[in-house]
Amino acid sequence: WFSHKMTNTIIPTEQAPPPNATQGQGEFMGYSNIKGTSSLQGFELYAHYGNKYFRADLAGQYNIGKEELNGVDTINYYRSVPQYQLHAALHGDVKSFKMSVFANYYSDFHGALLKRDNEIITQEAQGFLSMDVILGNQVSKRLYAYIRVKNALNGVAKGISAPFITSKPLDYIPQ
Repeated sequence: WFSHKMTNTIIPTEQAPPPNATQGQGEFMGYSNIKGTSSLQGFELYAHYGNKYFRADLAGQYNIGKEELNGVDTINYYRSVPQYQLHAALHGDVKSFKMSVFANYYSDFHGALLKRDNEIITQEAQGFLSMDVILGNQVSKRLYAYIRVKNALNGVAKGISAPFITSKPLDYIPQ
């Protein structure tokens, strides 16, 4: 079990100008530091099994979160944190041949949050499954050859939220 609590938060903010304002007057687009409280609690479970030919590590996490933005709104989730996630690592060995499968599943979650005037607008990011597969063979005492397929199921992961650029989360994290 874990718990996290935070006060104050920085959120993307968009403010429309008043109806009779001159161009550019009263308009704002940027980030605001909002007084509020956010809390996140979670439960994690982990299991391991192993014998001579097979090993498995399984893990799961369930999250409960809430954000109270003073004077604006209360949202019943924690931004960019899925309600649940599952992880598996499976390994098999037969003589010199080895195979590993790594799988991760993340449920739907709210990734984008925007304060527009006096309301909070959110956007849900779709959950995803990713799986990596490694096949290998111990060719000699000092040589191990393998092939690795990353994201074998072609799952689309959620990237960072960019509400001023696009209404959808980026499919990757630019670096």
